[in-house]
Amino acid sequence: IYAAAKQDLLALKILLGEKAYLLGDQVSSYDAAVFSFLSPLIESSFDGELEKEAQATAEFQDYVMRMRKKLATTSSETGAADH
Repeated sequence: IYAAAKQDLLALKILLGEKAYLLGDQVSSYDAAVFSFLSPLIESSFDGELEKEAQATAEFQDYVMRMRKKLATTSSETGAADH
């Protein structure tokens, strides 16, 4: 299972490439799905293989940070943080 998951992470890294988001410069629902998968791996204190792999990938670190900023901006613009 870990080998397949590592292959998925590699495929995701290749797909993301140097783009800000999966489909380019605009965030999409695909990014929300990927963020929900990557964020726990990046921010986990668990010392598992997948966590180590994700945490060692600068593109994933940057992507999660970019998504967090985007979500915070979107929340403050819509007032969602107030509810």
